[in-house]
Amino acid sequence: DHYRHSDVGKLIWAVSYGDKTNYPSKVGRCLTTAMADLDVTVDSHRRQYECLDILNSKGLNPVKVALEHSHDIGLKFDVMFRMGIAGDIPPSGLCKEGFLVNRPELRMLAKDGTALELASYAFPEVQQFQLSLIREVVEKFDIDGIQLGWIRGPQFVGYETPFVEDFKKEHGEDPRNLDVNDIRAQRLRAGYLTDFMRKVRHLLKELSDRRGRKIELAAWGFKAETNLFYGLDIETWLKEQLLDSL
Repeated sequence: DHYRHSDVGKLIWAVSYGDKTNYPSKVGRCLTTAMADLDVTVDSHRRQYECLDILNSKGLNPVKVALEHSHDIGLKFDVMFRMGIAGDIPPSGLCKEGFLVNRPELRMLAKDGTALELASYAFPEVQQFQLSLIREVVEKFDIDGIQLGWIRGPQFVGYETPFVEDFKKEHGEDPRNLDVNDIRAQRLRAGYLTDFMRKVRHLLKELSDRRGRKIELAAWGFKAETNLFYGLDIETWLKEQLLDSL
């Protein structure tokens, strides 16, 4: 309510933390339902889950309440998705269940083949999961736009089989023998994320047409000179008009 009668025009509200959500979800895993399985050692996390549990028990959805009040005082309301899908990273103990626990074969790999606790967007199943989460949120809440938080999670593609095989087909070399700054590898990684962005834009057009008004798409990136290193070919996204704001 502090933004009533101010020059602020939009509120951005996080709804997901990878595969975890702060609202009851059929796609992701709501933090409140996960509490019983967690050995939470971070006190701020525990307080967050307890607060969400209390609100849910009273039939209050914080996202819906914030959205409706924002609209009442003339603010637009966007939701933000954390694009990195993390697995079991201490000390939180967040992932005794979850997307990567159930699908460990979709993890990123380091050069030496070590599995990392991050999902790889080189796999269609990872892209589809995130698209399903976006669809659920847009259909569930009367939002004005979505914000893809690419700064939350990088990187998004490592040395998984799809990447290695695609690179060999295109360049005839094993990318695991190359420097991490090889521009060809960066562009190939970026191709997976650009493909995903096209799918998001297509999904939002479908949902916008159904709703009768445009749902805007925004992305959070890095400095221009470092975006490609993280797989973000934002120049292509802009040229293809995939974004409404950046």
